[in-house]
Amino acid sequence: MSWRSVDAGCLEMMRLFGLILIVAGGIFIWLGVEEGLATWQRMDKVEEVIGQLARYDPAPAGTEGFIPVVKLSVPDGGTVEVKLPPVDRPAAAMGVPVRLVYPPGRPDLAQSGDLVAIWSPSALPAGGGFLVFLLGFAWLTAPRRRPEDLPRLPWFVRAGLLAAGLAVTVLAWLEYQAVVDTLGRFPHSRGEVVGLEGTAPVVRFTTADGVSIDYVDHTVEPGAFQPGERVTVGYSKSDPAGARIERFWDVWSTPATLGALAAIVLLAALYAASIRRGKPRDVPKPTALP
Repeated sequence: MSWRSVDAGCLEMMRLFGLILIVAGGIFIWLGVEEGLATWQRMDKVEEVIGQLARYDPAPAGTEGFIPVVKLSVPDGGTVEVKLPPVDRPAAAMGVPVRLVYPPGRPDLAQSGDLVAIWSPSALPAGGGFLVFLLGFAWLTAPRRRPEDLPRLPWFVRAGLLAAGLAVTVLAWLEYQAVVDTLGRFPHSRGEVVGLEGTAPVVRFTTADGVSIDYVDHTVEPGAFQPGERVTVGYSKSDPAGARIERFWDVWSTPATLGALAAIVLLAALYAASIRRGKPRDVPKPTALP
């Protein structure tokens, strides 16, 4: 068996392995996106409120830790206590605000509104699948190419692509953290468009303290909402009348765009790094004429 046949066999194995990784990564991406869409639809219907940490209860016998108990106000003027998943030790002071979500009309079923806990079941498989997809793409495109077929890019171009991809990734992460921080600091509630003032919707919602607020939202494009539509609004406790309608794309468009751009640049950098220069073809020596 010649070395050339061994190299050809290894080449086919690399391509097959890369193809398997691409398929596996695609499956995980699909599962993550499907879970993300389901979470999005579920979150679009829930009520969002800000409760206050009331106390820590001891965990049941046989288990360790403490159970945070959060008190929240409901629209009818009463209060409801909600138990969150146990923690190892009390880390937050009593009275700190806690973001909660619950199905419409069922505050007794409230649960933590922490975005990491809500979105991690979809983000982890999608992100892991994307990394596996990139790895498979690298394996699939790693076979040596001859210089005349596809010359390798200079090192500074490859390094620049990688640096640009990492920089955009950092920007996307910082923007994501800024959005999470903003969502955590401002209460949210479900409201209803009760009328129109010109083309601007008049929205009615109830604050966490049970106060009903009507306001005109001039931040959305004209005609975007009609009376009877349910919307999510974010507001400041000090100025609830200054609330605004929050839509998923309006909130997440910047980090999502930066994340997609980072993925494209990193994919280009990985592809550029996978190109290897092969040995030039043997040029037959001219034979002397008799």
